[in-house]
Amino acid sequence: PAVIAFCEALPQIVDEEGFLTLPRKVEWLGMKGFGRTIMIRDCYVRIWDWIQARRKKTGEEEDVVEAAVSEDEMELEASALEEEATASETYSRFLILGTPGIGKSVLLFYILWRLHSLGVTAVLETIHHKDKVFLFGFSGTECTVQMAARGADFPFPEELENPEVY
Repeated sequence: PAVIAFCEALPQIVDEEGFLTLPRKVEWLGMKGFGRTIMIRDCYVRIWDWIQARRKKTGEEEDVVEAAVSEDEMELEASALEEEATASETYSRFLILGTPGIGKSVLLFYILWRLHSLGVTAVLETIHHKDKVFLFGFSGTECTVQMAARGADFPFPEELENPEVY
């Protein structure tokens, strides 16, 4: 499927002066309507840095933080996130919320691109794929993706228990 083509294309994507471009005939997470090129907004970088600064380390207490993204400006929200949490707070899971069209999906594409460069594993559930949950495995120039049906039992329970998994 198109999500696999996206996964396979991730190692080829480079930051070209603040823009990320997919190869021809590949769509962001297999979703139509986003074009091949996205702009890396300054707020995406700040939100990524905020997440990385607050990532839970192995053995720390479990918690989840919700980052609500307002209609006004995602950039204002990124600044609010910086003020809202102290550097000592840590989290293992992050949920991005906001009104339609604010830039949550493009932020997700950016985060997946950054996660690939870290060589980590990530579990992803998005409204664009309501019936599926994805498990991305990033390693060097490789990207693998597993898909599971969203049901009563959430897929990938072992990965979700692992604090090293995004």
